[in-house]
Amino acid sequence: MNKVRYLVKHLGSNSETVETILDFAIFLLRYYENVDYEDFSDLVTIIAKIKRAELHRVWIDIEEIIGRLDGIDNSSKQNLVIIKIKKRTTRD
Repeated sequence: MNKVRYLVKHLGSNSETVETILDFAIFLLRYYENVDYEDFSDLVTIIAKIKRAELHRVWIDIEEIIGRLDGIDNSSKQNLVIIKIKKRTTRD
């Protein structure tokens, strides 16, 4: 974990590097239950940055899921309309 602490110390540098470090920290937090925020830094500001980035990524995931569900819902409605039209034309 010392290497991760070293990386997190440099959160103020290049924005691409910051995103990579935050992604890595969030990955570790998500998939390794023995990892905690304090493993990355003792500084409240760094922990707050990690938490904020984690929350941001969760909302991105939620919005993506909602978009997919809307697409599925719209597709089902279109298919339902087509089925109703086919039923009407077969009755005539």
